[in-house]
Amino acid sequence: MLFNSVDSATTMKLAVPLLCESTQSSTSAQHQPGPPATRLPWEQGTFCLERISAGSFVTMAAHPDGSGRVFLSSQDGKIWLVSMPHQGSGVTLHSDSPFLDISDRVHHDAVLGLVGVAFHPEFMTNGRFFVSYNCDSSTSPVCGAGTCWGSAAGNGSQLCRYQLVVSEFSAKGGTDYSKATRAYSSEVRRIFTMGLPYPHTSYSYQHHGGQILFRPSDSDGYLYLVTGNGDFSKNGRSFFGKILRFYVGGMAGENRWTSDRATPKIEKPEIFAAGLNNPNGCSFDSNRPAYLYCADVNEKRYELVHLITRGRNYSGSSMKVTVSHIINHGRPADGRMPSIVGGLMYRGSADPLLKGRYLYVYASSVWAGVDALESRSNGRSASAQVPIVRCSRSSPVPCNGFGIGITGRVLS
Repeated sequence: MLFNSVDSATTMKLAVPLLCESTQSSTSAQHQPGPPATRLPWEQGTFCLERISAGSFVTMAAHPDGSGRVFLSSQDGKIWLVSMPHQGSGVTLHSDSPFLDISDRVHHDAVLGLVGVAFHPEFMTNGRFFVSYNCDSSTSPVCGAGTCWGSAAGNGSQLCRYQLVVSEFSAKGGTDYSKATRAYSSEVRRIFTMGLPYPHTSYSYQHHGGQILFRPSDSDGYLYLVTGNGDFSKNGRSFFGKILRFYVGGMAGENRWTSDRATPKIEKPEIFAAGLNNPNGCSFDSNRPAYLYCADVNEKRYELVHLITRGRNYSGSSMKVTVSHIINHGRPADGRMPSIVGGLMYRGSADPLLKGRYLYVYASSVWAGVDALESRSNGRSASAQVPIVRCSRSSPVPCNGFGIGITGRVLS
């Protein structure tokens, strides 16, 4: 499944798509649709966005109870539980106090902070959720210490000041966690700690990642962690530039890493995939849970979306024989450094024309990828820019990520 790229539009932050009237005249002068035989479905209409918040958040996750509420996290270490406003109401997201506040242990600056939140597939009955964040061991007594692959020795023999931490937390809810509005601020257990070679003058050293996620509707107990290369992704001894997998399905007090449920205990988590550069948004396909898509940024070299396969190495030296990416925007033009942002496979019902399309952002525009086997243009694979993006009321600021609600609404 290889995708080619075509054309241009705009995208927004913390906005939700609205249904718009289909209109031929809405196509911009920059984007002239092809003849009907090759025209993609979304070229028939427009893609509208409604602003729902003026705040700045780094992650968004739908509440597992399907109530329409969402969890939003801020870089300084707070997670908020808010209700999604009705479409077109003009109401914005609001919460008086955070669901979880760990700002006392999170170090945040232009690069670091709270970076990921994932709710256990059985959250409604066990109240378990996981948070990934950065901390400073010199100021936080609970930060811990991890080996530093950016040390002068370059072999992980020294400890880093800054850490990437994955911890488990629990909601306050008794037996019905749909009613929980707060979580305990003390961690249940520490899942993982990794030292970061930061700060550093090299931009690539700042690719730390930190996104965490579970497979949708899957209770196998595996938590996935996505890390950036930190300039060490080819080092098999480091955890940089990898997708790591932890078995967290056991009781909360066990505090262990396992690569297989039959393995009682191992020294490090399973390396599910390697060779990533700066993964910028990964997501599972809810209809095909084995499909894991990851956008990968490499500044002036390439902007890709990978379909991740277990055990594969995605470094440039390992990509000579097989095509490991499904979308490739190639090398940006001189003087331009647009980033690709993943991204999700849309499976909602609000917009049937976008159903089954992989939606992502590139160069401040919304794009949609079509499976090669699903493309109607004589079997030609395609990734096309959504031609028109309209915004209700005031335009939100450019987005930096996607989320999807239980109802299938896309949130960016």
